[in-house]
Amino acid sequence: MPRDLGGLAEAQLRLWAKEAGAAVNPAFEDKKGWDFLVEFPNDIPSFYASLDDRPPEVSCLIQVKGTECKSSRRSIKLSNWERLVKHPLPAFFLILEYEETNSVDATYLVHVGKELIQKVLKRLREESLAQHEEISRKTMTLKWNKEHRIPYPDGEKLKEAIFQYVGEDLHSYVSTKIKMLKELGDVTPAIVSFDLTAANHEELLTQWIDLAIGLLDSIDVTKITLKEDIRFGIPSATTVIQGGILKILDRSKEGVDVDLTIRNKSGSIVSRLPAKLHTPYDFFPGQPVPKEHFKARVVFEVGEIVIRTFTHQLTVNVSFLKAPEIASLEKHSMIWRLAQIIDRAPEEGCTIEFQQKGKLPAKFPFKSLENVRFDNTVIKIAETIDNVSFVARYFDVDLNCEVALIDLLNQAGLFRQIRAVCDPKIGIEVIEGALLDDIDADIKEAAIIFMKKLLLGGLTINIVVGLVGSLELVTSNGGHKTFKMAQPKQKYLEHSESLGEMDDIDALLTRAEKVFEDEGYIVIRLNGRFDEPF
Repeated sequence: MPRDLGGLAEAQLRLWAKEAGAAVNPAFEDKKGWDFLVEFPNDIPSFYASLDDRPPEVSCLIQVKGTECKSSRRSIKLSNWERLVKHPLPAFFLILEYEETNSVDATYLVHVGKELIQKVLKRLREESLAQHEEISRKTMTLKWNKEHRIPYPDGEKLKEAIFQYVGEDLHSYVSTKIKMLKELGDVTPAIVSFDLTAANHEELLTQWIDLAIGLLDSIDVTKITLKEDIRFGIPSATTVIQGGILKILDRSKEGVDVDLTIRNKSGSIVSRLPAKLHTPYDFFPGQPVPKEHFKARVVFEVGEIVIRTFTHQLTVNVSFLKAPEIASLEKHSMIWRLAQIIDRAPEEGCTIEFQQKGKLPAKFPFKSLENVRFDNTVIKIAETIDNVSFVARYFDVDLNCEVALIDLLNQAGLFRQIRAVCDPKIGIEVIEGALLDDIDADIKEAAIIFMKKLLLGGLTINIVVGLVGSLELVTSNGGHKTFKMAQPKQKYLEHSESLGEMDDIDALLTRAEKVFEDEGYIVIRLNGRFDEPF
């Protein structure tokens, strides 16, 4: 008559559990994947300040197997494996090998831990892909060896073996198991792959890289494959579309912030702008790109720079139509300096540099740019903004003040004149004007006083200028007297940002006159307070 080894093994477990003071609760229906729920008493209250902080009693699921076979393996229904793996409590197989006398020859405890959980989840994913839903008819092998053996088993030895895997904090164990159930198998929401046709490998790489950095909006593909919910490298669903267009609709989160600096060779003209750096790694994170094909794209407000790092070739595309109409003086200055730097690059050379926060800057010198030439209007605007920037700094104007570009351009002549007065590198070639009063024709040295008013946003700057030099008097055919002064020198310069009443302006001019009269100069006040003298 065959022995009931399963019954013998279950009875042995009950005995050992009683020895350890544990409660044994059987599964009354053999559909749960486990035979017993074993609950061990909580005997460590002294470790905690109060009982409400104490962790729960350690409970676990045990499936018992009695055998006289020495093969150290047993087929277990895949449905049982699934229940043991997905249940949040610790799960074990207890295997008892019997001698012919019904005595236990060896005892093994196999923990359903990370390795087995991963193996079962992968098998379940494979069966799901094969559309085998009746997994109760499928099996997976349970194996054990000497590492699982409990020497001289009794209740305390069994408890000790279980606690080695579970520990004394059941909550921590359960949290770890639930996390493994969610994350094992490198879970990936979706993978999209594309088949493309190109003349050669180099053309194919160029297409992908240009798409990745934004030089191309889309590329044609011959096949699109979408794999969804990938785990253990196995998708839950696969969709294949023949032919189509790959287009990136939203690039707002691509690229990294960098500081872009462009300067001429001498460093006398510098433009600094915030920018975005786009590399192939935005699109292919972690994928190697052959260095001879690598490109980077730096995008800023009015253009972009494409850099081929292997050959140090640069392509610059700038459109000042994108320049803001209203911005701070500093921003206007930085943007329009680009035109001066790039226009002079063939003669002077320049350097492009960009730096990501916390990293060393990347520098790329260049001297000539293909197809980058600006018309005379752009250069004139750039020169005007350069004059504005110089005058604003000279008179210590806050460069963060907001100004309209058109307002600056409407005062281009004024800013050019004031810079000529203030900047010794430029100077004044000649100044001419009409005389209000008769002046002795023999006078050779004189002082000329005039006033200019500049508008910068909401700020008004009134400037009184005094120049000295040799005077040449001229009488026109109509009898009007005019003068000419070649290469005059600045002798007096005063400005105010808050002059209001006309009397105050007259007082300022009168004060300037007195300074020159005290030094013995004949003073000429120009005809018209805001005339254009040069």
